[in-house]
Amino acid sequence: MPWTVTLRSTETVEIDLPETDSIAERDAAIAERLPERFELVNLRPSERKAFARSRVTQTVKIGEREELWTCAPEGWQALTLRES
Repeated sequence: MPWTVTLRSTETVEIDLPETDSIAERDAAIAERLPERFELVNLRPSERKAFARSRVTQTVKIGEREELWTCAPEGWQALTLRES
């Protein structure tokens, strides 16, 4: 039975943040520096760092469910598996 697997890139980025006087300013600095197609996953205000991960996904077809363990190339992870 064929299956469709959704993969997501495991790419992450670290964002250095300037010193700010308010949460609103900090949030604006994050939004300004956040790369396109990335989402914020961790914020460390005391270190003035934020971390974001890629939202880029792709789908692949596999013939058998056992192929799930080998269908994701390096730098990608399987998110969902569904019958095609």
